[in-house]
Formats: sequence, C-alpha cells, structure tokens
Amino acid sequence: MVEAITSIYKQQNNHTLPSIYGDNDEPPYYIQPIDMTRRALNQKHDLKRKNLLLINFNQHTDGRGFRQQIWTHMCSKKNRALFTTCLYKSPSFDMSYIPNIYARNRKYLFWLSPRGNGIDCYRTWEALYLDAIPIVWNSSLNILYEHLPVVIIQNYTDINETFLREKLHEISMKKYFQMNQMYRFEKLRNAYWRRLILRPIGVGKTELVKALSLELFDSIESMVVINMNKYEKFDSVTLLIDVQSDHVVYGQLIEHIQAQPHAVILFDEANKAHSLV
Repeated sequence: MVEAITSIYKQQNNHTLPSIYGDNDEPPYYIQPIDMTRRALNQKHDLKRKNLLLINFNQHTDGRGFRQQIWTHMCSKKNRALFTTCLYKSPSFDMSYIPNIYARNRKYLFWLSPRGNGIDCYRTWEALYLDAIPIVWNSSLNILYEHLPVVIIQNYTDINETFLREKLHEISMKKYFQMNQMYRFEKLRNAYWRRLILRPIGVGKTELVKALSLELFDSIESMVVINMNKYEKFDSVTLLIDVQSDHVVYGQLIEHIQAQPHAVILFDEANKAHSLV
C-alpha cells in the first residue's frame, strides 16, 4: 500500500507527536482512559437520563441531508427524548476551545456519529479516545470497528433508553474487565495503522477495494484487479494499453473498462511493474 501513497495531508496544523513518525506507541493513558466506564458501572442505577446520549454535530456537512434528517427527528422539541441532549455545533470555532468541548462532551456516555462529508467521521474516533461509546450506522466501514466498543445501528429508530442502558452495561463490563480480551485498543494507536500501511505485503488492499466497490456501486463485483507483476519490462505497457495507427485502443486495462465502465481498479503489486509503466 505504501508505494501507492504520493502525498499526505493533515486537516489541522498542530504539533505532531514523535510517535507518529517513529516506531514507539503512545503511552496507554493517551488512548485508554477508563473513568467514564468506571462511572457507568458504579452509578448504574443512578445515571441521569439526560447524560445518556449526546448529539453534537453540524447538520449541514452532509450533502445527502441525512444529518439534517436525524437532527429534525431527534432534536426538535416535539421529538426529543429525555435521554437525549442536542448541542448545536458551529461550522467554525476556535481550536483553543477543544479541551473545554471535550470536557463538556464527556458528561455523555454515548455519542451519535453519523457520516458527514465522508463515510467516516472523526467524532467516532474522538469518542473512543475519550472513553465514550460512539453510535454509528451500518456501512462498509464496519470492519474498522471490529474489536472496538462501537454500537452499530441500522436506523436511529433503533435507539431508545432501554437499548442504551443495556449496551452501556454490556460494553462497560467488557471494557473494564477486558473479558477474553474483547477489545483491541491498540487500534487507537498511530503505530498500529502506520505499521499496517507501511508493511509492503498483506496490508488488505483487496479488502479495501472491495469496501470501496460496495460503497460506490453496491456490489463487490464492481472491482477489477490487474496484477502488475506481468509488466516488469518497459515494452510490456502495450499489453496494458496500446494505441494502434488507426487510433483503436487495445490492452488489458481497456478491455476491463469496456466490459465494466463503472468499477474500482486495483493495480496489485504495482511496485513490481516497470517505473515507466
């Protein structure tokens, strides 16, 4: 996978932990606070309703209108449940306020985290870092949440107070006592993903392309795999794409595109192909 990365961009120009570039893991207390879990267990019967579910997102960052729909159905005075707290999030805010925002949001044990501009949402990962429990929608990203304390739902109508309290007890018990090592909190470390990306083989490129194909075209059949180890020589490029004198285009890539115009293409083992190919 690493050979395919040409540039890396970051959203906020803040300081970077050395562990992002080195091979050291962050200290456990960076990624695995346990105080909210402990509170959930100790105050099981005394937890205030209003502190169960937090809805705090900008409802206008989703072009599909899904966030606005959730806000309308869950945050209007007419529909808002007693266990739900809705806090409007401004599209712009001072980054220096983030510690205060986190302190405020950690009063709530569940954070609703619907997709925004993209299918993933940083709020999901913030919740995991801060010992809250994110609630996400069923999607092709489910595999990312395996062995993490994440609640996956089909519809916001799945959410009610009984559902939340049952999930809270179930997840809190597993987190606090780590029964059968249920959760893999190393997935919250930079080092885990860095090693996964930088490892030259076996990094799950095929599974990633399958997920993209499913998300974009609703089928894993919309995936084309071209093995690039057949293109080690410079002149082998004509096997991939070749323009004849009559301007007719041939080649393996063209044949695949003609047969399946809407597809995700994986150039597997691209590092083995000639650099000019």
